[in-house]
Amino acid sequence: PSFSVEQRFVLRVMPDRQPVQEIPLRAGVPVIVGRGLDADIRIADGLTSRRHAQFSLFGKEVVVGTSPGAKLLQV
Repeated sequence: PSFSVEQRFVLRVMPDRQPVQEIPLRAGVPVIVGRGLDADIRIADGLTSRRHAQFSLFGKEVVVGTSPGAKLLQV
């Protein structure tokens, strides 16, 4: 018998001195991280842009876009 296993991708944000936040990534639905009111994951830090980064799932790849000058920790 054949079966498929659905792969799940979860974005985990661990800002300093703030709670860990997780949000599932779904194909075609971008996730915005930043301090703006429209961000899916909000980070209350003056060094964080309103739209600091955007994460998008395409197949098995996650594409990351950042605002100019933004720094992300690579894992």
